[in-house]
Amino acid sequence: MFSPILPGISDNMEALVSLFELARKVQVDTIWTDCLNCRPRVWESLQRFLIKNSPALLEKYRDILFDPEKRSCYRQELSRRIWQAACSTNMKHALAGTS
Repeated sequence: MFSPILPGISDNMEALVSLFELARKVQVDTIWTDCLNCRPRVWESLQRFLIKNSPALLEKYRDILFDPEKRSCYRQELSRRIWQAACSTNMKHALAGTS
């Protein structure tokens, strides 16, 4: 399972392709993916981490986690990138679930 896929960190094509290439190399037969979900206490710790390490991502995370329309758009775009990464690494057969 590739979860959670983190916006601005592990959701770009390069990172996704690397994950799928590694999965192919170790002969993974099923891959589940999921985007970041805001469970209890997640936002507080994530916000502290972002402020300290990647403040430029703070607004993006707020949008994705708390704005339903932006979250929906992000999930659709992430699903498209996941599919492309799976196809480009000949791993689409293993893709069981997407964000």
